[in-house]
Amino acid sequence: MENNKANMKLWEGFGPTDKKFTKEANVDGNKITSIPGMYMFQKATEAFGPWGIGWGVDVKEERYDTGGPVLMADSAGKVAMVVTNNGPMLEQHHVIKIELWYNHEGQRGTVTAYGSTKSLYSTNAGKIKSDGEAPKKSYTDAVKKALSHIGICSDIFLGLFDDQNYVAQSQAELSIKQAVESEESVEILISALIEKADKTVKTMETASTASELNGLFKSIFRDLDSNSKALHAKGQTEPAEKLNRVVKRIAAVVGKRKSELEAAKGRNKKGDDKATETQGASE
Repeated sequence: MENNKANMKLWEGFGPTDKKFTKEANVDGNKITSIPGMYMFQKATEAFGPWGIGWGVDVKEERYDTGGPVLMADSAGKVAMVVTNNGPMLEQHHVIKIELWYNHEGQRGTVTAYGSTKSLYSTNAGKIKSDGEAPKKSYTDAVKKALSHIGICSDIFLGLFDDQNYVAQSQAELSIKQAVESEESVEILISALIEKADKTVKTMETASTASELNGLFKSIFRDLDSNSKALHAKGQTEPAEKLNRVVKRIAAVVGKRKSELEAAKGRNKKGDDKATETQGASE
């Protein structure tokens, strides 16, 4: 067990990815969470020191690979291969192989990774596109992959950002970590959360369905509970308990509103039944 902790020390030391640097992207029809290379480079610099001294990258290989034929649509919308005097035009893919090196606790580590980018290809609209920035994109792609192999932004590459509970908890931990340095910052954070909770309570009090009520509660509970746990983990017991009391207050509002909705539903049902009886008697 001690060996496992030592082995994971570097990996876990990078901590969770800050959500404010992420973006939702669509790649080949798949929704993914993307992270800019500069954020990952910053995390590496924080851990190892300046680029070129504490860590860096050596390019080992660079080439262009050919792919399938380039297709283009004519004026009638018909798609066909593009043929030149030398035969069919083929897609080009820029490929790069790098070795990332870093110094950690007096030892030098290395990671090999590849990056690739389409440089000449057909678009979905049937047009030919040439990407002059393919080498730069491939390089960044390779460095990001290498950094992920030592734990930087590992939560994104592990798919954890698809879990909203994980996102809420990890972002709460980051916020608390940044705020715990000064009591004033913690108080500002707590005040903002309570203000958000108060606004949610006002909406809850007029919720028209149980489904709407549950959705509101689930969202605010996730925020408050995540931050409360993060505060407890940092020894901030008093502000954590303050958030727990807010959760209890909101739970009471939810219970009251659910009872009101159930009562209204019962009255409506009785009214409908009475109307049916009256109609039956008149017939």
